[in-house]
Amino acid sequence: MNVFHSDQRMNMNIRSLNKKCLLTLTGFLTFFLATPKKRVLAQDCDGAIFVCAELTDFDGHHGVYEETEEGETYTIYQIEEGATFTFKVRLPSAISENVGFTYELDDLDLSHVITLSSEITFTPSNWEDKQPVSLKVEYKPGVQTDSRGGLIGTALIESTFIFYSFLVLFEITDVPPTEVSLGIQSKTINESKMDQNPPNTTNLVAVIKKEQSVDITIPLDVTPDPVNGPEDGDYKFCEFNDSPDCDITLTTPEIIIKKGKIVGVIALAALADTDEDNEILTVELGDLTKTPRVIAGSPSEHTITIIDVDKPEVSLVVEPTTVFEGDEVKIHVTVSEVLSNAVTIELKPTHIHTDDDDYRLQDPFQVTIPANSNESNKIKIDIAVDGVDESDEAFQVAISENNLPSIVVRHESESLKTITIKDPINPTVSLAASPNPVDEEDAVTITAALSEALSGDVVIPLTITPGADSQESDYTAPDPLEVTVLAGATTGTLDIQANEDATEDYTDEAFTVGLGTLPLVVVAGSPSSVEITITDDDVADTTPPRVAISGVPNQISNTGAFTARFTFDENVTGFEATDVTITGGTGASFAVVSATDYTLEVTPSGGEDVVVTVAANSVADGANNT
Repeated sequence: MNVFHSDQRMNMNIRSLNKKCLLTLTGFLTFFLATPKKRVLAQDCDGAIFVCAELTDFDGHHGVYEETEEGETYTIYQIEEGATFTFKVRLPSAISENVGFTYELDDLDLSHVITLSSEITFTPSNWEDKQPVSLKVEYKPGVQTDSRGGLIGTALIESTFIFYSFLVLFEITDVPPTEVSLGIQSKTINESKMDQNPPNTTNLVAVIKKEQSVDITIPLDVTPDPVNGPEDGDYKFCEFNDSPDCDITLTTPEIIIKKGKIVGVIALAALADTDEDNEILTVELGDLTKTPRVIAGSPSEHTITIIDVDKPEVSLVVEPTTVFEGDEVKIHVTVSEVLSNAVTIELKPTHIHTDDDDYRLQDPFQVTIPANSNESNKIKIDIAVDGVDESDEAFQVAISENNLPSIVVRHESESLKTITIKDPINPTVSLAASPNPVDEEDAVTITAALSEALSGDVVIPLTITPGADSQESDYTAPDPLEVTVLAGATTGTLDIQANEDATEDYTDEAFTVGLGTLPLVVVAGSPSSVEITITDDDVADTTPPRVAISGVPNQISNTGAFTARFTFDENVTGFEATDVTITGGTGASFAVVSATDYTLEVTPSGGEDVVVTVAANSVADGANNT
């Protein structure tokens, strides 16, 4: 592994660096000039007289741009300080012996330490493989200027004087440090029971203000309280994989924020012990000097209390947990054992999809467990009627952590309840149509029916949509399109007129009537729409065309030609000479006189009867009858 420092400056411009790539080993230049030029694969070596290595599969850069100098264009890769830049090298053709590349780092304007991966070697058996080269850039806090450099790789097969080279130009960009803060799910955690799996946990969350291009490790310091601190076996840190199952224990408390993310999480598990005391510890951001990309933000520490579970557990009881507007909810708490002294338990509401005026709380919002009892008094929450048609609402009630009496602890899973508020059940409205189907020039009656009567009139807006084979001219609907259901009634009606078609299309039409935007006092029932069919009254032509043949003499005494005429009783299409069969003669000069009249010249063969016949189904009329 090679490490290059900024004191290796050579103050070269890009073009001189490219020339250095091409003219290394100038002692062999005369030989190469006399050697036939081979195909150059690497874009960085275009125009070279040497055999060049090709660069592929660049990774770890966050930007690429081109720069032109003295008429030549160069590709420059941007790398964040503290990141690793990787690319791959391959040879353009087979080799007969090993080829090992050496590196030279040229400092165009470099102010960072660059660490290179080991030198790469190609063998005759792996010359086609891509070999990786990586540059790891140091992170320099406080250096706020970009810098650039170039890497030359060279190799020589001395026995054949074949010289390989490649050139990579890069620019190192400054990464200002970002703040990291430490969050916590809960500052109190109940001690787990013996053999409990998974244990009780609270999550520690590290948050940075700006995502980074590399993984960031945030160290944590843990300080037990000098008087009530836990012992080593009373807690542990675990990986957080979608849930704090604590399958993987962390030997070192640290949070890893993956590249491209701004949040990392680990879990702190409270393990079972044999004492009956609460335990206190402080977790704070550790030494960030080894993580120079971040600086400490706020908050940076939290004090956590592990509650001993040997104390009686308080559970929250909510009845019911699903209510309608205008109902009430009753709340009380129970304790796992009878208490000799009275205790007061504070409760805490939390909005989810509610506002303050969606319910009314008792003030103060608390209950009391009397002495020598294990159950508190009951209090109620009144659910308001807001008069707004909306989706379900919800809020939560929890046993508050604040001022919780020290002689009890909260039950881990029964200290929080969610209450769902549903809108009142309003009457439904459904639609029906009669008659259906309806004839042209008749009316169809649309009926809107309520599931129960209302105390006031209600207007039901409707929509109408023509079907695939219909248009708005096929019917006439009232405007506005709405049904009024009077107070105390359950139905209302309106009529829609079915119109006569302007053309004969022999096709039934259809349209759909549906519920529009309903008033708040009703909701859509089933069916909420109805399709009406208009029966077409046009009579279809089903009679096939007929043909009469004239011009054929009854007796033929010679072989002289005659003209046969074919007359149809209506216009036809598709009639051709091939549709006529002649026995005892031949036909010629077929002619179309009109859509109903056709002629054909017939020449008898002589010595036998002449029969002229038209093939069945050879023509079609306008209704496609044949």
